[in-house]
Amino acid sequence: MGQWENLFNRRGPFTGGEIERMKKIALLSNVTVNSLRIRLEDKGFQEVFCAEGYDSWVQSLLPGGKLFENPPDCVILFLDGSALLEQHTDQDLIGFLENGLALIRNAKEKLVKTLWIVSTLDIRREKILPLSARRVEKEAAALWNHNIRELGGVVFDLEELIKEFGRERFYSRKMWYLGSIPFSASGEEKIAGSLARLLRAYQGKRKKVLALDLDNTLWGGVVGEEGIDGITLSTEKEGKAFHDFQRRILDLKQMGVMLTVVSKNNPEDALEVFLKHPAMVLKAEDFVSMKINWDPKPQNIAALSQELNVGLDAFVLIDDSPFERQSVREILPEVIAPDFPKDASKLSDWMRELAEEHFLFLEITEEDAQRTRMMRADINRKQVQQQYQDIDHYLSSLDMALEIHPADDEDIPRIAQLTQKTNQFNLTTRRYTEADILRMKEDPAYRLWIGRVEDRFGDYGKVALLIARVEDKKAVCDTFLMSCRVMERHVEDAVIEWVEGQLRSEGVVSVRAQYLPTAKNKPVEGLWPRLGYQPLDGSGNFERDLRAPLPTGAIRKAHVRIKGG
Repeated sequence: MGQWENLFNRRGPFTGGEIERMKKIALLSNVTVNSLRIRLEDKGFQEVFCAEGYDSWVQSLLPGGKLFENPPDCVILFLDGSALLEQHTDQDLIGFLENGLALIRNAKEKLVKTLWIVSTLDIRREKILPLSARRVEKEAAALWNHNIRELGGVVFDLEELIKEFGRERFYSRKMWYLGSIPFSASGEEKIAGSLARLLRAYQGKRKKVLALDLDNTLWGGVVGEEGIDGITLSTEKEGKAFHDFQRRILDLKQMGVMLTVVSKNNPEDALEVFLKHPAMVLKAEDFVSMKINWDPKPQNIAALSQELNVGLDAFVLIDDSPFERQSVREILPEVIAPDFPKDASKLSDWMRELAEEHFLFLEITEEDAQRTRMMRADINRKQVQQQYQDIDHYLSSLDMALEIHPADDEDIPRIAQLTQKTNQFNLTTRRYTEADILRMKEDPAYRLWIGRVEDRFGDYGKVALLIARVEDKKAVCDTFLMSCRVMERHVEDAVIEWVEGQLRSEGVVSVRAQYLPTAKNKPVEGLWPRLGYQPLDGSGNFERDLRAPLPTGAIRKAHVRIKGG
């Protein structure tokens, strides 16, 4: 048992630290950022420490620096361009930045489990020069901004933030002279807010569903009263505001946000706009579901939550009616229902701000891009299921196929995403970053398998993941999870059967598995016993001898075939 315990408890460099708890953040800069640290802590990030001053950020990145003694979960680095111009001559500024980039690159190679956020460089024009003179600040900013995108990690676009907010409002000469703080209070708050949203996005804390009203929201006017030709929607003049608003909503759909309609309307009138209006950007097929009826909106949103199998806290409602917004806020307080702009010309910009606040994506996986199609297919499956009284006959009718393979480099983002987001069918709920997954993939003791499922209605995408560690002919299942889209279809039976076969072919004689209960994974509490794994103790540990037949009482159903097998 001792050898088993060592193997089971050994996580190597992979702590599975809670990604939703970004504990320690290092804030590095060449100017004073203590007040920015306080703003970040006010937004819920409690362990933020600063390395301030002219070259303290450089000292922190040098081998043997404090950054490496107790590595943080996240490093945030941003440099003030004007301070750099003061600290370096035109001749050595470029070389200094090149050395800085090399330090970041080397530090990233050593701190592979740390999230790196590096800001773009904004350099204000300070020196008075003739128009024909060489502007070193432009060259320096271009060099830095190009190379940080090549380093990996996350780029914080400080330069773009300043452009949108306005340079004069963003910076403060008075604060610079008083305390070496380059930013105004409002500029600093912009930085802190943007960083907080970025960190939440990295943790997977974004909304999933955009619920949209129709009249006076996607278009101007009431279609039931004014007809399709009377509503305000066009590609020019006043109607273009709604057209552009729809384009921004379509951007979200293409990133993986699920669009739904929640509208008090006559279905025929509303659908006619989607089908026939020439200026409609959004089409009916862009929505995973439409609730166009006269039922209360909280009731329709609650129904959508059940239909899409997502929590109410995943919803954002866009509705022009203060009454409807307030009713949702009171009855479904988990749903975000922001105030709607009274001026239609502000809709597009407002939508971009809303997207940054609630739907910020750092990158898009294949599953994100195809989510609407997948969800529509799943709704079709549920409708067909109602025709069957026997669940086994229904599952057999789906003709499900599993394609499973060892993870490759292109699977890493999806694997990390699955570990960070999957809760219901997740036996251990260990959260991993892409760096964690890469380290596992390069460790010969680890096995990472990812599975894609399809049926006669379409492709579910990559929805199954199993991570195991093998040593001395014994395997430990570190992670077994599946997307909720394939729950209750016995896909897990096929995954485990296939994985056991792979391990057996390697000479593995037994597999240890675990169930760690959480508030959300109750549906898989009895999974291991059902699949033939014997309990070892009362703490959720199970074992299966691969040399022995399945014990009496084990249930493994064959509704899923192995593709190519």
